[in-house]
Amino acid sequence: MNDKSKRNKKRKILIVFLIVLTILFLATVAVCCAYIGDFLVYQNSADDGKLLTYAQRTKGIFGIW
Repeated sequence: MNDKSKRNKKRKILIVFLIVLTILFLATVAVCCAYIGDFLVYQNSADDGKLLTYAQRTKGIFGIW
C-alpha cells in the first residue's frame, strides 16, 4: 500500500510538472508570434512598433548585429 501511494504521488508531481512546462512553452510560442507579427507589420517603416523599436529592428533586439 505504501509503495503504491509513493508511485501515485510521483505520478501527480510529474503530471503537474508537465502541465507547467506545457503552459510555459505555449506562452513562449505566443510571445514569439507577437514579436514576429510586430516585425512584419512595421518592417519597412521608420516607425516604432508595439513591441520592437526601429533601432531594435535594424540592429537586432539586443544590439549585437
